[in-house]
Amino acid sequence: MLLRILVASAVFAAPLVAQVAPASSTGPAPAKPAHFQGQVVDTAGRPIRAAIVETDDPPKAVISDDSGFFRFAELPAGPITIRVKRIGFTGIEFQLRLPADSTVSIGVKLLPAAQMLSTIEVDANAEATHPQLATTGFYQRMRAGWGHMVTPEEIDKRRKAVPLASTFLQSVVGVSVKHGQTARGRGGAGGAIVMGKTAYGGDCAMNIIVNGSPVKLQDGETFDNYISISELYAIETYAHAPEIPAEYQQLLGNDFCGAVVVWTVSRMTLKKP
Repeated sequence: MLLRILVASAVFAAPLVAQVAPASSTGPAPAKPAHFQGQVVDTAGRPIRAAIVETDDPPKAVISDDSGFFRFAELPAGPITIRVKRIGFTGIEFQLRLPADSTVSIGVKLLPAAQMLSTIEVDANAEATHPQLATTGFYQRMRAGWGHMVTPEEIDKRRKAVPLASTFLQSVVGVSVKHGQTARGRGGAGGAIVMGKTAYGGDCAMNIIVNGSPVKLQDGETFDNYISISELYAIETYAHAPEIPAEYQQLLGNDFCGAVVVWTVSRMTLKKP
C-alpha cells in the first residue's frame, strides 16, 4: 500500500499533524513494519540537497540526496514524529501514523529562514563583550542558525559545576558522549570521546577543531584529555556533516561526520601586539 502526503512548513504556524488511519484487520496478527520516504523542496519546487530528516522513535536520521529524496526502511507501525531541517531554511516538525505493511510517501516544502531582530541585538552586545571571538565569525554563524552554540557566558556560569569539557555536549541532539573509550574503541582514562552519526545512522568519531585548526587525537587520547574545562571559552557543535559551515568543511575535506569547534581562553584573551 502506497500513501502520499504533502507537508509544507510555515514560519509562524504550529507544527502540522498529518495522520493516516491504519488499514482494518480481520484478526490479530503481528504488525509488519512500515516504510517512509519523501522529497524535500523549496518554495519554488527545487529539490533541497543535504536536508536532515530525523525520527524520534526509533531515533534515526537520513540526509536527502541531490534530488531531495530520502527513505527510511522498516520502521515500526504506529505514530511517529518527524523533523526536517536544513541550514538557511525554517525547520519543520510534524507527526504521522504509519500503517503496518505500507509505504508512506510525503512531500516536504521548506521556507527560507527569517532572521529575528531581537537575536541580532543580543548578539551585537555579545560581540562587543567578546571581540576576539567575534572576529572568528562565531556570532555571525549563531545569527544564521548554524550548529549548536555554547557561549562564554554559559560556560562561565557552569564551569565550576561540570566535571569535564565534554559535559557541555551531552545535551546536543545527534551527539553522544562516550566515557571510558577512545576513538578506536580502547579504554581511555580521564574523559570521553564525542560521537556523531553518519548519513546511514552509523557511529562516527566527530572531527575536532581547536582555535581554527583541525586536531587528530592520538591513540588513547580523549576529548577531555585534550580540552580542559579551565581552558574552555566557547563551543560550536555541528552534529551532521551538511551542517558544517563552508570554512570548516575546507579544513576537514570529505570526512562525513560532524564537527566540534572549540575556542580556548588562552586564544581568546591573547592581546594583539
